[in-house]
Amino acid sequence: MNIWVTLLGSLIGIWMFIDGTKVIRTGTYFGPENPGPWKAIFVKFGINPLKIGPLFVAYGVFWLLSVGLYLNGVYGFILFMAVVSLWYIPLGTLFSVIILILL
Repeated sequence: MNIWVTLLGSLIGIWMFIDGTKVIRTGTYFGPENPGPWKAIFVKFGINPLKIGPLFVAYGVFWLLSVGLYLNGVYGFILFMAVVSLWYIPLGTLFSVIILILL
């Protein structure tokens, strides 16, 4: 098992879970008042990025689940999560690319 895959996958999962919980509770994400570059993807489809907290919470849970499966020798789910998280610019994209390279 690669410690970096575990660490990066866990960091993405924990961060998305916490950030999603915060936006559900307060209506704002951590950091700047305006969400990061990833918001443009949602705005393009008419989705308010401040209303997708539950999606972030679910994403975080799925990331943590994928790390648990990876630690038990199941690699497909973390590979899937890394691919479908490439939209999360900039940090999620960077972590996902690193995970994909390491896998």
